[in-house]
Amino acid sequence: MWIYRPWLDKLDLNMPATTEDFKDILIAFRDLDPNGNGIQDEIPLSGAISGWHAGVDGFLMNAFVYSHGNLAESGIRMFIEDGKITAAFAELGWREGLRYMNELYRERLISGDSFIQDNNQYLQLGENPDVVLLGAATAGHPGVFTQLQSESGRWLDYTVVPPLEGPNGTRFARYDPVYGYGEWTITDKAAHPEAALRLGDAFYEMDLLLHNTRGREGIEWVWAEPGEVAINGLQAVWKELVDYGRGDRSSWWDQAGPQVQSRDFRLGRVRGEGRSLAVILYEETRDKMEPYQVNPNMVVPPLTFDEDAAAEITDLESALGTYVNEMIARFIIDDADIETEWNDYLAELDRIGLPRYIELMQEAYDNR
Repeated sequence: MWIYRPWLDKLDLNMPATTEDFKDILIAFRDLDPNGNGIQDEIPLSGAISGWHAGVDGFLMNAFVYSHGNLAESGIRMFIEDGKITAAFAELGWREGLRYMNELYRERLISGDSFIQDNNQYLQLGENPDVVLLGAATAGHPGVFTQLQSESGRWLDYTVVPPLEGPNGTRFARYDPVYGYGEWTITDKAAHPEAALRLGDAFYEMDLLLHNTRGREGIEWVWAEPGEVAINGLQAVWKELVDYGRGDRSSWWDQAGPQVQSRDFRLGRVRGEGRSLAVILYEETRDKMEPYQVNPNMVVPPLTFDEDAAAEITDLESALGTYVNEMIARFIIDDADIETEWNDYLAELDRIGLPRYIELMQEAYDNR
């Protein structure tokens, strides 16, 4: 969750620590004209259905139950409790989280556009040309809803909200202990499978990893000189010459194929001058998110399935994910009644196949 710091300062508001604090701040954004144009046009909180971590539900739900996902992502929200695969979206904490977000929506604190707008529309909202309209926004980084390196400089004015504490003391920050990609298939059509295997393995080496994810040595990046400081304050490993996302991106794979962007790799980049996006993300994560990092034992690890189970899992996950996302939006915007239709919602999850999905996941987890 990113919040517009100039509005907090103007209204003399502290960074929120609880869900009620956050609600009070959104009310102030709605009512006290922080953009100063004399019109009640401020949008206290918005999100989107596409864009990196842009779904409005993910951050807020973690004040009620651990949710490893949001509306803008594919996949399904599961966690491990006492060694058992558990569906967050069927827990009572999930219901409480939806109640809270429904309350925000009823008080015009969450924009209804959060459940229909795409990433481009979200960006247009964040970069409204006349005055700032957006008070708080969900995203993996401010470039999802503002223009990085823009003349407005708006992307630098949003700061991270630490995980909020819910009414029952729940306070989680999502954590991905495994973050990498290993897509590399060698089929029986390969003339030289040994060479193909060596190439796949080479993608995990630093030089090829840099070429894959950042571009050409000497053009998009170079090795760091002795004494150059990395993002983490240590000796840097490499230096970016062209901001990621800019320049000619047709000369490398642009993060396709096997890769592991480890902490050493990400934080080993030359820090540079000023507040770069990488520095912002590192410092905000270190100071505000890591203290509330969920126990890694709660996170479902990558699981392996045989061919039949994989096909069944894929179908179930698609159907369940589509239904859960639909009902998140409907419960929040009052298209479904959380008080009278919750049991119907649970029954539909069972009908789609949630018990079977959990059974397959549990078997793979136990046999990993």
